[in-house]
Amino acid sequence: MDTPLPPTLRQEELDEFLRACAMVTAPTRDISRALVQQLCELLQKAPQFLKRYFTPPIKSVADPLFNADALEQILLLTTQQAGILTSRSQLGNSIATVALPELDIERTFASPTCLAVAMAGAIAAGAHAAILAQPGEGLKEA
Repeated sequence: MDTPLPPTLRQEELDEFLRACAMVTAPTRDISRALVQQLCELLQKAPQFLKRYFTPPIKSVADPLFNADALEQILLLTTQQAGILTSRSQLGNSIATVALPELDIERTFASPTCLAVAMAGAIAAGAHAAILAQPGEGLKEA
């Protein structure tokens, strides 16, 4: 009997995720939490080369942070290897940038009201660009 291959992250999934982030104009904490959870699930399926940049925290670390609505902390932990630059105005306008200099990638995402959405979008955009920059790597098993 053949053993099924582990699921792998597909470019189309990141495209869909980025569209979902872009459509959120006034996210509630529930919407933000759902997006961060979805991003973490997508990144769990990432090919090995992508995990060098983006690795969500393990469940025992992530669950208490989700329960405390510490979404930005989860995303900071996810980008420990890559780093992320964030900014939020007094009015709540948020922007986040992820840079992967060795791949010549820099991606920015903005949200009118939520830093977590901006961060999630920037991470997804960076992961998407990395997959495009390493086409053979994106097809390998996680």
